Amino acid sequence: MLISVRVNDNPQSPSQEPGNSNTGKPVCFNHQRGQCTSGARCRYSHDAPTWTGTPSSSQRGSSGPSRGRDDTTQNRPERDPIEYQLNDLIRMLSSRGELGCGQQEHLLSLGIKILDTDLSAVKQKLIKELAEEGGLRRIKHFVEARYVENGDLGTMTFEHHCIPFLKIITHGELRSSLVLEKSVGTIYNIIYGHSGERAIPFFRHVVDHLLRIAAGQQPPEFGNAVCSTVSAILMTLNINQSASVQEEFVGIVQDLRKCLHGGSEYVVRGADPELRRVEQKLHMAEAIPFSQTPQKPKAGTGFTFEVDVDMPGEFSVHGPRHDNDKASITEIRILPTPAEILSTMRNEYLPARNYSVKAHHLPPGIERVLDTQFRLLREDTSGQLRDAVRYLLDAREKNPNKDVNQPNGTQTTIHKNVIIECLQPDERDGLQLQVTFDQPQRLVGVKPEPDLMARTAWWNSKRSLQTGALLCLVDQQNGFTFLIVAQREVEEFTDRHHQDPEFAKEREATVCNLSSHPLRALVMLKLVDAANDVKTIVREYHRQLKFKSQNNYVLPFLVEFPGLLFASFEPILRFLQKMSDGSIPFSKLIAPEGNGPNDHPEANETGDAVIKVSPPLYLMRGSVILDLSVILKEPSANTRLTHSIERPCSILDLYTHTTLDKGQCEALLGGLSRELALIQGPPGTGKSYVGLQIVKVLLHNKHKIKMGPIVCVCYTNHALDQFLVELLNNGVEKLVRLGSRSQAEELKELTLRNVAAKVDTTFVERSSSRNLKADLTGLQGRIGDLCLQISRINHWTVMRDHLQEKYPEIESQLFGRKTLPGWQTVTHRKQADAIHDWLNLRLLPKQGGGARPDLTVNQLLDCQDISTLHKADRARLKGIWEEEIRQELLHQLKRLITEFKVKKEELDMTMHERDRRCLQEAEIIGVTTTGLAGHASLLRKLEAKVMICEEAGEVLESHTLTALLPSVEHAILIGDHQQLRPQIANYNLSMESRQGVNYALDESLFERLTREKYGPDKLSFPFATLDTQRRMHPSISELVRRTLYPDLQDHEKTKTHSEVDGMARRLFWLNHNQLEAGADQSDPSGVSKSNDFEIEMVGALVKHLIKQGSYEKNDIAVLTPYLGQLMKLRQKMGSMFEILVGEKDQEELDLVENAEEVKTEIMKAPKQDVRKGKLLSEIRLATVDNFQGEEAKVIVISLVRCNPAHRCGFLKTSNRINVLLSRARNGMYIIGNADTARPVSMWSNVLTLLNREGNFGDALGLRCPRHVDKQIFVSTPDDFLRFSPEGGCDERCGKRLISCGHTCIHKCHSDMLHKAVVCLEECKRKLPGCDHACPTFCGEECQRCVFRIPQVLLPCGHTSYGVPCHQAQNPTAIRCSRSVKKRIPGCGHLRDVACHLDVSSPTFQCVTICEKNLPCGHQCKGKCHECRNVPAAEGQHVKCKSPCGRGFNTCGHSCPKECHGEEACGLCEQMCELRCSHSQCTKKCSEACTPCAEQCTWNCVHRGTCNMPCAVPCDVLPCSKRCELVLECGHQCPSVCGERCPKRDLCQVPECGTPEHLDTVVDFVCMETYKEIDLETNPIIILSCGHFFCMDTVDGLMQMSDVYEYNKDGNLVGQKPQSAWIEAIQQSQTRCPSCRRHISNINRYNRVTKGVMIAALNKKFLAMAHESFLSLEKEVSEAERVLHESRNTLEASFQSFLTETSKGGKSQKSITSFHQGRHAWLNLLARKALSFVESTAKEEQPYGRIHTLVADGIRRKRVTDASYTADDISFSPRYGLEGEVLVLRVHWARLYDLLQILELASVVNRPADAKALLKNIIQPLEDLKVKCKRLEENAEEALYPRQQVEAILFHARFVGLELNHPDPTPPPAEPVNETRIRERNSLDEALKICRQKPGSTRGLEALVEAAQKMMRESVFYSPVTTDEQRAVYEAMRSELRGTGHWYYCVNRHPFTVGECGMPMREARCPQCDAPIGGQNHIPVAGVSRATDLEEQFGRMRM
Repeated sequence: MLISVRVNDNPQSPSQEPGNSNTGKPVCFNHQRGQCTSGARCRYSHDAPTWTGTPSSSQRGSSGPSRGRDDTTQNRPERDPIEYQLNDLIRMLSSRGELGCGQQEHLLSLGIKILDTDLSAVKQKLIKELAEEGGLRRIKHFVEARYVENGDLGTMTFEHHCIPFLKIITHGELRSSLVLEKSVGTIYNIIYGHSGERAIPFFRHVVDHLLRIAAGQQPPEFGNAVCSTVSAILMTLNINQSASVQEEFVGIVQDLRKCLHGGSEYVVRGADPELRRVEQKLHMAEAIPFSQTPQKPKAGTGFTFEVDVDMPGEFSVHGPRHDNDKASITEIRILPTPAEILSTMRNEYLPARNYSVKAHHLPPGIERVLDTQFRLLREDTSGQLRDAVRYLLDAREKNPNKDVNQPNGTQTTIHKNVIIECLQPDERDGLQLQVTFDQPQRLVGVKPEPDLMARTAWWNSKRSLQTGALLCLVDQQNGFTFLIVAQREVEEFTDRHHQDPEFAKEREATVCNLSSHPLRALVMLKLVDAANDVKTIVREYHRQLKFKSQNNYVLPFLVEFPGLLFASFEPILRFLQKMSDGSIPFSKLIAPEGNGPNDHPEANETGDAVIKVSPPLYLMRGSVILDLSVILKEPSANTRLTHSIERPCSILDLYTHTTLDKGQCEALLGGLSRELALIQGPPGTGKSYVGLQIVKVLLHNKHKIKMGPIVCVCYTNHALDQFLVELLNNGVEKLVRLGSRSQAEELKELTLRNVAAKVDTTFVERSSSRNLKADLTGLQGRIGDLCLQISRINHWTVMRDHLQEKYPEIESQLFGRKTLPGWQTVTHRKQADAIHDWLNLRLLPKQGGGARPDLTVNQLLDCQDISTLHKADRARLKGIWEEEIRQELLHQLKRLITEFKVKKEELDMTMHERDRRCLQEAEIIGVTTTGLAGHASLLRKLEAKVMICEEAGEVLESHTLTALLPSVEHAILIGDHQQLRPQIANYNLSMESRQGVNYALDESLFERLTREKYGPDKLSFPFATLDTQRRMHPSISELVRRTLYPDLQDHEKTKTHSEVDGMARRLFWLNHNQLEAGADQSDPSGVSKSNDFEIEMVGALVKHLIKQGSYEKNDIAVLTPYLGQLMKLRQKMGSMFEILVGEKDQEELDLVENAEEVKTEIMKAPKQDVRKGKLLSEIRLATVDNFQGEEAKVIVISLVRCNPAHRCGFLKTSNRINVLLSRARNGMYIIGNADTARPVSMWSNVLTLLNREGNFGDALGLRCPRHVDKQIFVSTPDDFLRFSPEGGCDERCGKRLISCGHTCIHKCHSDMLHKAVVCLEECKRKLPGCDHACPTFCGEECQRCVFRIPQVLLPCGHTSYGVPCHQAQNPTAIRCSRSVKKRIPGCGHLRDVACHLDVSSPTFQCVTICEKNLPCGHQCKGKCHECRNVPAAEGQHVKCKSPCGRGFNTCGHSCPKECHGEEACGLCEQMCELRCSHSQCTKKCSEACTPCAEQCTWNCVHRGTCNMPCAVPCDVLPCSKRCELVLECGHQCPSVCGERCPKRDLCQVPECGTPEHLDTVVDFVCMETYKEIDLETNPIIILSCGHFFCMDTVDGLMQMSDVYEYNKDGNLVGQKPQSAWIEAIQQSQTRCPSCRRHISNINRYNRVTKGVMIAALNKKFLAMAHESFLSLEKEVSEAERVLHESRNTLEASFQSFLTETSKGGKSQKSITSFHQGRHAWLNLLARKALSFVESTAKEEQPYGRIHTLVADGIRRKRVTDASYTADDISFSPRYGLEGEVLVLRVHWARLYDLLQILELASVVNRPADAKALLKNIIQPLEDLKVKCKRLEENAEEALYPRQQVEAILFHARFVGLELNHPDPTPPPAEPVNETRIRERNSLDEALKICRQKPGSTRGLEALVEAAQKMMRESVFYSPVTTDEQRAVYEAMRSELRGTGHWYYCVNRHPFTVGECGMPMREARCPQCDAPIGGQNHIPVAGVSRATDLEEQFGRMRM
């Protein structure tokens, strides 16, 4: 017999305190050791001993039993006892031995106690342990055990073992934990077993026990036992999907239902909701057909549907409409699918709100309600998207050439010509798209064109493309993809934008955000459904890559839906789908049509024809008595106010002792007494106040009812903030606000994010979060790799890798990797061209003739010899390969995205576990309905029993349903269904439309329940209505009382509301006949009406009210039903300025200011509390729909509508009219056309009431505050100016001004305006200290006397002139500004300073410029006082800020950086200045220029034509004769022959030339002007900069006599060797003497300028190659290091990879895929190194390009000098050699890593993989050895010993690898011993080189010795860069500095000498160890300046 469960649910009861045994029995030591087998029947005490030094039980929340050993607990008293208990329990779980029954009972007891504590970390650890091996073993034991009711000590009983076990596995901590869902799932998987082999017998056994107990007298714990059993079965069904098809569960549940018959109401109601869900799950399972074909209902069976109802999905007689037409809402995708958008033949299935069985495919009940709400809400949201996109497609199909316009009825924005720039990984979303599109039309094609700042301002002001906005991408093939804006960036302006025009231009040339570029905009998007839509996006991306260069390719467009945020409806719809399992409380009340015949609610005992609603379940747990003292108006010890189910509080007592009126008392008691309570509050009745009092009562009794946090739900953020702030003001502290859109400052720190940040996470949460973040980082990297591959899908390397993996034979044919019998080895110089050449039959040309057969796809794929394919078949085959690559990449990307999403959800759940704990501890949780759905997974885990919904009448039923969490036992809906209904977008679903009445989507649950009928007697749902309003004056409330609320009463205080100042009546309708303006053309829906007359009239009326001066900010509100009218009113009010009342605290500020100014003893006029401002800032403007719940003292209403058809528009429903008429406290003024409104019934009644009281007319009465008897009437805006210009009347004010006594001359006005009058009479007040008259007006403040005193003698003896009078009154305060010389102490500088300055003051600072020489060579530009403050250790000077100024050795620029001391300048980053007559170099100086290949343009009639290319020095002598051509003025050209002719203003004839030019000095030798020189003998030369000089001057500048041979007559006759002049001519001399710009494009000086240019090109090339090599080497070193460090985990990584690939069925390719993925970086570096080698080849160097150009001229007979030969003397082979070394390094790193993989145990055990891996190692060795030998020969020839040694090293390594892993085929070419001897000899030679040239081979000697050891012992060393090698490469960074002069060593290796440019010390060449440098500016022997032009161009005969 079950009597009770011995485990105490309240371990903190006084009788059970730790250490205090209530039995007085001795302690059981066996129990303490966990070895007692007697359990509850033990005759010794199992209570815990007292814990010393630990927190009390009240502090910890629970106590626990002692550990097994007393001495252990005494040794560590500071540790929490619960932790010892947990350790005891873990040991018991982990023990493999059998536990006795007493030990098992003790284990269960400990488990319950631990789970009941408030220590989250301990509870999480216990749950995690239960899911481990030991815990699962114990759980399995308890499930498989058989229990007895009353047994011996050695038996397991139902009471002491089974029920505690059920309590543990259904504990709230297991059910609510987010971080341990996997662990809980594991536990229930073990309980269920295979096909229910454990769960079915276990639950059958438990239910049999319960049936036997139920048949007798039920003990108190019987209900808990039943509830635990139901919960366990429900969780088993939820976690194990197959459990619902086990038929045995049906019988178990049926018997469990029998246990409830006859049970108490508390037991039945406690277990019934979950039991219903269990039954529903089993019934759903019965409906699953055995076949896969959906069964349509047969005629005459099941449901018979009406003919005109086309049911959804398979229930339709016509079949599904499209792929998203489903019978179950759980299968419907929230956003429309492409098939759904294109489906137009049949309308979507929309269920009507009809209780008829035939009207719906589901039977009546809660599932039907949820189905209906889901479909209607989806139609209202996603339906907009579907219809809009469908419209756009139809429009484009009808007229493809026409721009797509905006669809009717839906607000959209279209962004055209969309280009997907790239796909990239993201840490939040997994995958993002970078998208560009055309700038909007408003920013393009307008004059003036908006600049960057204007575009930025426009985008910042628009809500377009906000983060979270929903978009649809529509491509040319009508493919649709829904996207969300992930990141929106607009240009952020910095100082650099304004200070650096070039930077601003560069930003405008780049598309980097929405506003940077004038034509294109960029935004980051994410896919709504990435896993399903990524295929469409990638295909469009590849189409754009392939076709976007074609003009006929139609780019897609983006459709934006600005008014529809995905986050605003998707969570609600998704939550409704999850709720479709029926997990919703109060379903009998919410869906009464689903109740059975005996299941309807009973009638209330009062006989009011309403149902009886049960009290909240938590009030039925015992005799709960609610204490109402917290709401007493005067708390007193004698007044006790309580409420309970048995003894409810009377309304009279509540009314007497509280501030509530009778209606509020009834509402409060009803709210507390009904599990689902409705409170209707008409306007102004204080419904929010009642809700506040209910919350206070519940919180005051929270410990009694254990209700958890109260969830307060509102529809809008504004309403939620108001309610929560009221709670804060009433003392509620533990409040948490969900969501980040709160505008209330009081709630900023109470958001969930801020509250949770103050709570520590547990160890389980931290470890789980850390692991998940690591997983996500790895997935993000892999997604990034795939995105890169997708972007390069057409690259030849991607194709090669694919062929190598899938078709290796074809890959070797194309890329020449191996030779097979019958095939010819292909040697293709560039592998990049292999596929292209093969497609065009240039590679593997077609063998044989004949017609092309029609090969199938399989035949093409099976083809082994691709040389036999025709051209068309080759193209088809390549397309197949590309599609295979795309599919493989898509498959991997989808898998990774799905995995990323799962991991991200797990991480979110882990992060939310801390949030859950915060929320569970809170008293109030505030959330909007949308926010609640978005946090559904979090909130559903809370034990929140109370939900309060504010403004419930304005909340959609679907939103309210989502707020009913499964744990809710008490829901209170507060609202008014006679005010505004919920807002929806689709008018056809609204109750206001004829069609929408059938759907009534905008009917709230609140409104539906008020009209719901229950049972056959049609009983109503009870709800309380508040009946006393405290807002409106009775004359205003009469309008809604007579029309809607007949029982509404006025509170006494409303009768005392003041009159409206300035108005004759407080309530009036001003009638007019001015027609409305119509719909705004820019409004797509055509509903934004406006009325210009009303705008002017409202503005005039509001201005009149403001002038009264009695209304503060927001006391006046203007309401209108239309947004268009609101916008125009806002513009009107924003442009109107008026004198306004100041803020309340203005008086305090004035007092402070007055107190300060009294000290000056200057009289002034009193300051008035008035200010000037805009009307818009003082009033509230709103539409009617957005003003519900608000109020104002005065309301001005603009009705807008006035039309001949008398269409009232929005205001035809009583709900909106009710809101409109109930907002005013003191006064309300309606401006509108009565004839338009009168056809509406409610308006007609209102007009009748207004007419009856005289509050209707064509003229509005005003009241003058002074002349109250004067009648003023206005009917037009101008009437206010005529009759009340200042707010009073049209008479003169005449009142005396208080400040001065003069009479006011203005029109009659209010006291406020009277105070603001400025008197314009002369000021009569006396100024202090003098007798001068005050010059200001009477109403202005008196200023200080500024009358000028001619002379004032100062104390210093100087005289000050023209001193203002107020200063002359105190000469000692006058600061003498006379300049005097003073010597400054400390520095001794003598400076001119003002007389009043004290130079000895410590605050005085000497500002003399320091000007001392700094170590850097510059003069110090710091100020004296700055340098004096610098410590001596820091140089005693401020940091030098002068420009560096060192000249670059690759160009003519100097370093522009701020002085950086000894630090290298680096390369020049300025734009290259080299130019020719054809073009200008567009690169930076740091980049190598490309020589111009065009033909030289020099042509002279005397000397002939230059035959050389433009970049090569000319082969003709300069001509010195005057040009014979004629200017446009008719006179002879003044320039030299062969140069360009100037314009006429440079003509020497005075009539043509300008005086400015004629007077210019052009001969710097004789200093003659232009008009004085003889042009026949000395013509002028016009430089490219525009300046001009005579020929002799420029010849001298260019040192032509050093370059050419002259005869005795001064004529040019030949060329001098370049070695004689190239060193003398500096680049600075080739610049214009006036502006210092480069002299270029002057044919006469081509030989000089081009010679210098070529030298500069060579230097730039060497510097660039040097930097590129160092950067690449650094990458290679890093890659080597990463591989080396990863080898410790290589075995684990490979095992993990094998496991992953086996899941995808790719184990055959696993070894190849593994090392290819591992070596992806190395492969990339190998390609980079090869590219570097190619870019530094001889042909790519400047001299090589010059040689190529000259050789081409010789071949084409343009250059006739056949003796020209090109040698290699000036080519630099260094970087090509170093690049080849890097290639070998990368290959060795790869081969060594393959060797390590080969030696893994996992690979050794897989022979096939080992063989494939060995093949990958051996195959490239032969080719690599050839490369090593070639490198060795080239390095030896070029005298580069370091590269020579490295080549020998790598050759030895490759040979060693080959010897240790010989290839059986073919046989070796020589014996192994001979090979070893040969390699040893080579290494000996390398060692010799290292010792001979230690400088250039630094770091290599140790590697050579290691290689020798390798050849002896076959030991390989990891390829990691040594410290010595790193030092070598670091030293290389300073070899070719950006500044200094260039030299060659004796072996022609270049180096630079800095600073002065001459060597000062001896050193060794870093390349060959030859001596370099020198002493005292003299180089050592063999070192020469880098002047190699003579050798180069001497052979060209130039």
